[in-house]
Amino acid sequence: MGSKGENVNASLKKNETNKNPKPKVAGNNKSVQSSLTIADAKRAKAVKSMQVDNKKNKTKSISKNDFLPLAVRQVGEFKLTSTIVEVSADDKIGKVFGLLQKYNLLSVPVYDFKKNEYLGFIDVFDLMILVFKVDEYVMDLEDHELNEKMVKEIVTVGYQNNKIGSESPCRILFEKGVCPSYPFLPVTAQSEMSQVLKSLNHVTKRVPVINPDTGRITQIMSQSAVINMVNRRIMKLEKDGWSIPEEFMKTTKDLGYHKDVVWLSDDKSLEEAFRVMIYHCRSTIAIKDDDGKILTTVTTRDILHFKDLQEVGDQRFKYEQYRRAVKAGKIQKGTNNPTSYINMTAGDFVAKVKQKDIKSDKPAVITAPASANLRDIISKLAKTKIHRLFIVDQKRRPVGIVSVKDVIRSLLDMKLLGNDPAKGYSARLVL
Repeated sequence: MGSKGENVNASLKKNETNKNPKPKVAGNNKSVQSSLTIADAKRAKAVKSMQVDNKKNKTKSISKNDFLPLAVRQVGEFKLTSTIVEVSADDKIGKVFGLLQKYNLLSVPVYDFKKNEYLGFIDVFDLMILVFKVDEYVMDLEDHELNEKMVKEIVTVGYQNNKIGSESPCRILFEKGVCPSYPFLPVTAQSEMSQVLKSLNHVTKRVPVINPDTGRITQIMSQSAVINMVNRRIMKLEKDGWSIPEEFMKTTKDLGYHKDVVWLSDDKSLEEAFRVMIYHCRSTIAIKDDDGKILTTVTTRDILHFKDLQEVGDQRFKYEQYRRAVKAGKIQKGTNNPTSYINMTAGDFVAKVKQKDIKSDKPAVITAPASANLRDIISKLAKTKIHRLFIVDQKRRPVGIVSVKDVIRSLLDMKLLGNDPAKGYSARLVL
């Protein structure tokens, strides 16, 4: 890879031949060899335990003990990511904003060339906090401070004690504790998927796969990737005439997905939505109408509708000039009212900005009825490529929410991914 910037497969290969000191990687060759031996032994046991009469070719019901032994497979068996986009620790935060937009990403890994190691991921949630702070600082300026020069300073280098802006290096987010939102827990291609599943279930949304020789990321295992693996395998089993375990027929209520939903009414501002999401550490919030029906959602990804952080500051600056002029009686309300996304109501933002930018027929919110079962949920999450959906009653009032993490947890709790070595595995059912 070059010294900085975007990273694709070709540049990864170039970096492998670099004569720089070998980057730091968690673990050692001995532990990697050990995990290989254990994994191979489990596979041998799985193949040996398989007893299927292919000549009879009868449709067969399978138990949860035999279903989808994903946990014992090696990470390297799955090829998920063709392009890895990452940034240098010395790249500016503003660059991250642009890369997330360009590649439609939710996070990018940050590599420190001085230490030859990754600092972690910068997540869209981290940038939402920065967007919120820029807007808040401009809004709180005194009248004599409200000018373009001050706004630019806030956007580029931060304000008062919070010296973080678009021109700040990415490393400052880690030094000041803003990142990581989620820990950086790398694995290698030889690691078992059980290690990935454990991390995705408990502490992180994505697990980087590291080349031990170069210390660089070769692919990223995400929660959504696991859901897609499971869905593809279920579809294959159903197509072949196999019966899937009865646990997949459990309803959303059986699985505990009916729970309190964080929401706002559609007349609340986007600023308020971001505030609530930051307070509750949520990446999505439901927007409801006066009757309690869910209309749409606001997500962390919505910050990418801003061109950059400068646009955040400029929009608030112009709106504050307008608001204060109206308050002082200098102009009438409604006269040359400037556009400010973050000051729009959530309903207006979705209708006028978010839906306009969506280049598909995908609805503003994905829901499932309270009667939906686990099989239905997995299918919908995989087909829509979303990370969560809302459970609604017959009147479209939200009664729960289920995320890809919730599904992975359910699958693991019910031992449906082969994560119980004591039960044995059927080689025919390996993903």
